[in-house]
Amino acid sequence: MRRMLLCDLAVIRRQLPRVMISTLFVAAMVCITGLEGGVIVPVVIMMGVYFVTVTLAVFDDRDGWAAFRLALPLSRRDVVLGRYATTVATCLAFAVLGVALSAIVGQVSAAPGVEGVLSLAMVGTAFTLTCMAIVLPIYFRVGTTRGARIIAMLMCVIPFVVVGFGDASVVAGFIAGPDFLVLFPVVSLVLFAASAVVSLRLYDSRDL
Repeated sequence: MRRMLLCDLAVIRRQLPRVMISTLFVAAMVCITGLEGGVIVPVVIMMGVYFVTVTLAVFDDRDGWAAFRLALPLSRRDVVLGRYATTVATCLAFAVLGVALSAIVGQVSAAPGVEGVLSLAMVGTAFTLTCMAIVLPIYFRVGTTRGARIIAMLMCVIPFVVVGFGDASVVAGFIAGPDFLVLFPVVSLVLFAASAVVSLRLYDSRDL
């Protein structure tokens, strides 16, 4: 797992400036639209992790790198668990960046206090891990090209399903409740761990 994490870091290192520019552009759009400064935190976490994940998935499919990687002292288990470790590390890194940016923006616009910013960082990290729990198994099973189409469809369908079959008042009440900050991170970690188990099975059955 450690070797895979180092491989991912080596791959993303050269692409990091582009990832950062894209993430900061989205953060700037949030500021321009006049939203509260604290909103930058979950936005930076979500977009930064997604850009990193997509970039790594693209390189997996480029020039047979995914197949060649297995010729290294790396098992499929190492590849999957290492990618999940990369996702967690990336979440934490962008959470720190988001908090720092929120502190800077808070000097010139409205922003929540320290407790509010940290809560947003926790919720943003939990939400991002939940999304990645859905995204990563798809990439491990079908690769980037087909995976991108499937993920795009899910991103369109899921909100309509939630809105159509869910009670907005119940959801809003739960999010505003005191238990949300405790339950949501725990649920996201459980889903993320379950996703890793699913990805292990899917990647084992994939023909590279």
